[in-house]
Amino acid sequence: IGYRDDYLFRALFVCASTPCATVTVMYAEKFDGDAPYASTMVCLSTLLSIGTMPLVALLLYLL
Repeated sequence: IGYRDDYLFRALFVCASTPCATVTVMYAEKFDGDAPYASTMVCLSTLLSIGTMPLVALLLYLL
C-alpha cells in the first residue's frame, strides 16, 4: 500500500475496524441533529465491530 512502517499500517487497519465515536450522539443532540438515529448507528457499528475486529486480526496475522 505504500506504508514504510509496518506498525503504522497495522494500527491504521485496527482503527478502521473499531466502532464509530460515541461523541457523535452528543454532537447530534447539541446541534439539533437526529440523536436517536445517531445513537442507533453507534449501536450498530459497535455490534458490527464484534465481527469485524476478529476478521481484521486474522487478516493482520495472515499478512
